[in-house]
Amino acid sequence: MPCGNSSLTLKVVSSIYKRNIQRLTQTYLTLSLEGIANSVQLSSPKVAEMHVLQMIQDGEIHATINQKDGMVRFLEDPEQYKSCAMIERIDSSIERMMKLSKKLTATDELMSCDPAYLSRAGKERAPRLDFDDYDPVPQKFSM
Repeated sequence: MPCGNSSLTLKVVSSIYKRNIQRLTQTYLTLSLEGIANSVQLSSPKVAEMHVLQMIQDGEIHATINQKDGMVRFLEDPEQYKSCAMIERIDSSIERMMKLSKKLTATDELMSCDPAYLSRAGKERAPRLDFDDYDPVPQKFSM
């Protein structure tokens, strides 16, 4: 009986392959399609080529494939980050991160003052010693 999540499963598996290929771009300047297939555990160099081509097309990696020898040459990102559009995109990302940071700080402050949360968090921790657990008079050990 199918689980109904096959589409999601395929997306997750594809995402894992993509992430592993992206990691290879940080390690190698050139790598064979066979090497990519082996490293990423794809079934064949042809399947690796399809993944690499799709990633190049989607702008996820920058690379060229030499069809003669089956070698992939990974390239640096050609974006110089000097265009107005890129500056606006970076600025927008920074603003979102600042808002998120403020939201997290506010949530943290609310939680740190919430008696219900503190009570629950205290119960989940290891039991602590109470004042009554200490002996007020030091004991002497005889040897």
